Amino acid sequence: MKTLLATSVFVLIHCCRAILLIRGHPEPVLAGGPFRVECLLQNSEYSISNRNNEWEDVRTDFCVFPVYAAQTEDKLVLGFHFVSGERIGPYRCVLDGLNVTTPEFTPPLNFTVHYLYGPWLSVEGYPRDLLHSTLTVKPGDDVVVNCASKSSEEADLYWYKEDDDWTLPSPALALTHVNASDEGNYTCFSNHPTIPSLSKNRTINLTVPSDRQERMWYQWYQYQYQNSPLITIASAVSAGVVFLGVILSVTAFFCAKKIRTSNGASPSAPHEQTEMGA
Repeated sequence: MKTLLATSVFVLIHCCRAILLIRGHPEPVLAGGPFRVECLLQNSEYSISNRNNEWEDVRTDFCVFPVYAAQTEDKLVLGFHFVSGERIGPYRCVLDGLNVTTPEFTPPLNFTVHYLYGPWLSVEGYPRDLLHSTLTVKPGDDVVVNCASKSSEEADLYWYKEDDDWTLPSPALALTHVNASDEGNYTCFSNHPTIPSLSKNRTINLTVPSDRQERMWYQWYQYQYQNSPLITIASAVSAGVVFLGVILSVTAFFCAKKIRTSNGASPSAPHEQTEMGA
């Protein structure tokens, strides 16, 4: 297959009157890029324009309608503006005509698509990928940062520290008993083993706070995430006590008023009875 792509022109079929030539892409097929392959007719009294010439999908035996197709008297183009997936094909070029008893066609063609995605970083012990470019580690702690990528062939992964001759030929960056000397920018490189143009990287900035910064951070953390619920609960309890006090005060006021009203009406009853007896 590599030999097929390395050579630009191949003689695939030769009969008494016609030769079908396949001119393929001279470079590797890369995901996300264009792809073009041509089917040419030579040494024939016919031309492609007056004969039935088409690209055929071998898997379904149906005519292929590519993203774009161009046809001249001696050439039919199968092209893709944007290649996706891991493989193109198999396809074959079919040439037929009114005066041809046996159709001419090329052998099935497969084209491997090369790709490289990533890299993605994740900190060991955390379920999610590292989305931010800064990683803060407390002094004395251990940290492991894993680098991963997806490639058509197994990618070469290694770590490099900026402004240092430090290189780690491993996808896992492991630092033990972290201190201030470990601070800096660490870059994970992901390289395709056979396609030099497929190379990507991801950089993180490792920071190690000092003891004073760590204490300030711890105090801030306690205030934000530990004391806040207690303050909220205390505020809610205080508000409830005040509300309950208001209800009790209003209730006591109306009860006292009712008692005073009842006590004021009872002495007038004997006075009214004395006047009636007179």
